[in-house]
Order: sequence, then structure tokens, then C-alpha cells
Amino acid sequence: MLDAFEQKGVYTVHYREVIPEKVSQGWHVPVYEVTLRRNGDGYRFCANRLWSQKDMLLDGTRAATVTPYGFVTLYTYEPVSKEADATFVIERDKHILWTLPGWTPGNMREAGVFEGVEGISFGDYDEDGSTDILILCRYSSLGEGGRPDGLEARLYHCRKDEEPELDIGMSRQLNEKLPMLTLSGAAQYLRTGRIWEKFSSYQEAYRTVLDEAANGNYKGFALLKIEEGRTPELLMMGADEQTGARIVSYHDGVVEEKQISRSFSYLTRLNLVCAKRGKGGVYEENIYMFSGGKLGLAQHGIYGSLDSAVTIIGSDGKPVYSYFWDDAPVNEKGYADAKAFIYDTPRAEQASDIKLKSREKILRGLK
Repeated sequence: MLDAFEQKGVYTVHYREVIPEKVSQGWHVPVYEVTLRRNGDGYRFCANRLWSQKDMLLDGTRAATVTPYGFVTLYTYEPVSKEADATFVIERDKHILWTLPGWTPGNMREAGVFEGVEGISFGDYDEDGSTDILILCRYSSLGEGGRPDGLEARLYHCRKDEEPELDIGMSRQLNEKLPMLTLSGAAQYLRTGRIWEKFSSYQEAYRTVLDEAANGNYKGFALLKIEEGRTPELLMMGADEQTGARIVSYHDGVVEEKQISRSFSYLTRLNLVCAKRGKGGVYEENIYMFSGGKLGLAQHGIYGSLDSAVTIIGSDGKPVYSYFWDDAPVNEKGYADAKAFIYDTPRAEQASDIKLKSREKILRGLK
């Protein structure tokens, strides 16, 4: 049992499922919530539900239609220890279908500390009629033989009546052969075998990136001015939240790509982007900052039903939320003040106000 509490006669108990081989290794173990109500001298059972959002990383959680599994949610759970990797789980209708195979035995890292999910893409890259899942993660200190940029890609194949399979051979090819490891670059390599070399201009770079975007997954495109300088950023606005938004930047002949939520804003020429994402009563705001041509995470806020699988309503009729800013507990006002200190929301340009263009119009402007 993890904890238990009572509110208005309802007793809530949180516990982890007993899976000996997972508890002793580096895998996330599912958490369940049992609710009971006092009934005379005893208790009446109310519910026993999987607490999917417990320990989840919103940046690595996507709902998608995956052939042959149907409509599912891919959850990413934070590592259970500094030595462990993240855990990736496919869930449907509050039931866990599969835990994706890890990169290393027992999901324990031999080298590299997990820092976060850079992006997730779904597609039939090997054209066998089933969905493949491409996950791009970032690690620190990958050690000898690892990429100096800390990026690591892994490719999973989903096939009927089979567990998802980690294609370790192709994943290693992506990590070893691609000097610019992005979702777009990896997808193009999987489909065509083409490797991006250094580009002579941002126009050439963005034209190449847009070649991979001709698959109908995008609502539209735009050139933005987020970072102070002459080179604009390429926005690729996904048609749905599983694709998200991708902000592509160019510097020194290479492209960088960051996948974020479609609900975002940015401060023109001030190098800052704020992306929002929410699921299951948990909400996250990530503030990214451009530095050296790369868009990296600067500060992070999370709030919502972090203590219960179901949102509790207070006596004032409002939801009872917990708030954290950069992993430090704060109250609602403290959260707002911390965000306002770094990000001037009233001055920000909203994603919903961006005038998107077709791929063809953007390409004509890049000639």
C-alpha cells in the first residue's frame, strides 16, 4: 500500500500491483486506487481503478489509432530510479495491453541518465500494413559509443496477435548513422534510406524537412520569428495532438526539431515558447528557451489531480489541485507568480492565431 485517506466518508487506498520481476528491476509498476464507503460496522466496495496518470510523463503520452490494436494510449512513465530507464506502456480502456521492451535487460541503463522524451511518431515505416512507433529520447552521459548529443531513437513494430517488438538493429542504425537525429530525419531514413548531411542554408534544410511532411498528418505550416536573429523557425502544425506541433530550427548547417503540444504560445524574438498539455486531470506547462539554435526545456510546471485518480471537488465547488513548479510544491498563486517571472503571457503570440499555409506555399517561399 502506498497511502490511504478519508474524505466525506469515502476511503481511498493506493497500492501498486505485485509484479516481483518488475519490482526488483527498472520497470514502472502500475498503481491502482480502491475506494470504499463506510457501511455500518464495515465498508462497501465502490471501485478499483487503474491510476494511469500516476508517474506519467505528459510529453511522452499520446492517444493514437495503432494497427492492429485500435485506439490506444501510449504512456511514458518516469524512471523508478536514477539508474533505470523510462517505461513505455500501451493501454486501452484502462487496461494495460503491453509494456514495450526496454533498450537494456531489466530496463536498467548501463550508461545514460534519462532526461525526457524528445518526440513520438506513429507510422507504417516498413509498409507491412501495421503501425510502427518511433520514440526519440534524450539522455545525459551516454558514455563511450553513445551519441554526443545524448539522443537515442528506438523503433517498435506492432503486429497482430504479437507483442510489440523492439527493432534493435534498425534502432542502432538510426543512432549510429544519422548525424542529425530528428523525428523527420529518422522517418525519412526508414522510408528511403536517405541520410541528411549538412545543409548550405535554412531554405534548403526546411525544404528537405518538408519532403517528409507530405503524408497528410499536418494541418499547415508557418515560418516564425521566435529566436532573436535572421533565421526563422519552421512550424509544422499536426492535424491532431498525437502528431503535435514541431518547431524546426536551423544553425551551422544542421536542423534541430522539437515536438511539443499544439496548444502553445511564443514571445517573438525573445527566444521563449510555452507549451501546454493535459490528460486525466493532470496539466503541464513547459517553457522552452532557444540557446545556440536549440530549443530546450527551461522551466516546468505541473498541476492537477496528482494525489487521486479522480478529481476531488472542494467545498467551494472547485477542483482540489496540487501545484508544482520545477518540482517544488507551491500554491496556486505561487505557481502563477513563478510562471509570470519568466514568461509574459499577455504579450505572447498564440498558436491558434498563427496563419498556417499549405506545404506548397511554404516551399515556394523557401526558393
